[in-house]
Amino acid sequence: MPQSFTQHYYADLGRDRKYDLSSILSSLLIMQIFHIPTTVLLTIFLVFSAELREFCNFCDSVPDESFFSRFKTTFENLFAH
Repeated sequence: MPQSFTQHYYADLGRDRKYDLSSILSSLLIMQIFHIPTTVLLTIFLVFSAELREFCNFCDSVPDESFFSRFKTTFENLFAH
């Protein structure tokens, strides 16, 4: 993963992120592997599956659908480069 992408993710808010970038990317990878069509369903899968939460390292909580939507919107252009 490009260092610039990592720096952009952590610098975007100007404060610490609640969720690690690796956790978010792991959950989006799961979304692709299992062909989960929406972030709403992804969130449901994560809430009800301890194994998926553990894989993604979501120990305390799971991001909500709006978090995933904002992430995808904000960082979509960086994925294309």
